[in-house]
Amino acid sequence: MRGIEIRWIFDPVYSSQIIFDCDTDMDFHFNEDEIADVYEFCFINYEHYGFFCSIQTGGSKLKVKEVKNFSALIDEDDEVVIYSFFIPLKIPYSSNLIKLRIRFADPTYYTCFFCPQQEVEILGYRLKIMDGKIDYGGTISFSF
Repeated sequence: MRGIEIRWIFDPVYSSQIIFDCDTDMDFHFNEDEIADVYEFCFINYEHYGFFCSIQTGGSKLKVKEVKNFSALIDEDDEVVIYSFFIPLKIPYSSNLIKLRIRFADPTYYTCFFCPQQEVEILGYRLKIMDGKIDYGGTISFSF
């Protein structure tokens, strides 16, 4: 597995703060420079928290140390900000069943997570999420 593509959709209140701070030309669209500002001022600090993501495969815990392909956009219909980014992983292929558990949580309890999807897509194959759980702190934990 080469990595995981992540998409965060923020609520309208926090989104309005990001838009106010970073959409400097106020056109309700992030241009390249504004995306760089979102990355620098609103996103990269999450690096200190592993981007709120922990990954476990088998008995091994993988630390999320970097992300790639960060982008931010404004959904004009819902007036929310959406971040997308790629978490690179190096999990070698195995013909045996691989158990993968991905957990999203904010240790500061400032951010609450919600995962509406019921399945994931891997190399064109749709897999049902098993053991999906959301706890009181907004932690999402699932395996497939």
